[in-house]
Amino acid sequence: KKFIEFDADGQPVGDNSSSYSSTLGGIAKTHCPIFYESFTNVPDQTKNAIWKSIKKEYHVSDTYRKCQLKKVGKSFREYKHRLRVKHYDKYKNDDERKRNCPKGVKQDEWERFVDNESKPFRKRMRLIGKKSRQAVKSLHTSGRRGSARTIHELKKRNPGAKFTRTDSYIAIHTCKDGSFIAPERMARINAIIEVDPSSVDLDLDNDPVAQVFGLDKYGRVRGMSAGITKTSLVSSAPAKEKLHQEYQQRTLVEERVMSLEKHMINLTQILVEMKDQQTNSQKSVTANAATSNVREPANTQPSRGMQLCKMFNMHRELIAKGRATKGNIFYDPDVDSSMEMYNVQVSLILDRSERLFGSKKTFGELQLPTTVKWPAIFTRFV
Repeated sequence: KKFIEFDADGQPVGDNSSSYSSTLGGIAKTHCPIFYESFTNVPDQTKNAIWKSIKKEYHVSDTYRKCQLKKVGKSFREYKHRLRVKHYDKYKNDDERKRNCPKGVKQDEWERFVDNESKPFRKRMRLIGKKSRQAVKSLHTSGRRGSARTIHELKKRNPGAKFTRTDSYIAIHTCKDGSFIAPERMARINAIIEVDPSSVDLDLDNDPVAQVFGLDKYGRVRGMSAGITKTSLVSSAPAKEKLHQEYQQRTLVEERVMSLEKHMINLTQILVEMKDQQTNSQKSVTANAATSNVREPANTQPSRGMQLCKMFNMHRELIAKGRATKGNIFYDPDVDSSMEMYNVQVSLILDRSERLFGSKKTFGELQLPTTVKWPAIFTRFV
């Protein structure tokens, strides 16, 4: 699964965010037939299937389910908009539109789509939306990157700096050459900041952006990520707190696991050294190795030159950790193929149901610490 980084408002940011957004668009086209007038009309069963498709490919917490389904709904609307512009508006009447079904769209779904878009109230909605877009005076300059990724990149370049809503608004409304689309309003914002620098820390109803543009009424909050409204900011507070608790708990568990691994490795090393003191001399070990047709290097004491290693199965899944000598490779006569093997001293088992190599026993039957044979191609040194 791919890892996706989210900001505090549940918007995808980071390296994989662009491909993640494209994936959501593909999922919307796959699961949502275009004859639905709105994403709210999509059945819950379909939305559950969409969420499973997302989690199958990406590591995404269930806390993000609501805001990510909103992004799928946005992709669904954009897809239908492209169909209207390229295929619906191209013809003068419904008969011509139905005869010219776009490639990749089912005929019956296209006919229902045409019937829906030809309804009077749908035409009124599109007309109102067109007038609203024409009335917008201050467009953002972040392009396809979006406001969330733009703000994230700024924070990444300035890790110690504090970013307010005013800083975000200025950043996503500034052109590459440093100019502004609405220079008069931006000059008023900068003037307010010069007179009172602390004004940027005020709430959304009183900061410099609110003083110049007025209160946010409907739609998203100015200078914030797409889809972020005042209502969503208030309602997302419990979700943010839950995510913070999940992060703290995950960090605590990881620290405990690392501490346990260190203690297990130290304990294993002590037990191995005690065992080595009771073993036979170097000559007897070499003689035993020769009689068993096992090729070992001159230094055969397992406690010397040992390094931490990870053990994987055939599916490249991590199943155990231990220690082995990197150069101590041998061929097992019990295995038909000429597969190189390691003697690995297992100190930590992650998958107790995994079988030992060439045996019906499982790792769960082992009494740690113990040494097992493991293929070199499935062993990785840390």
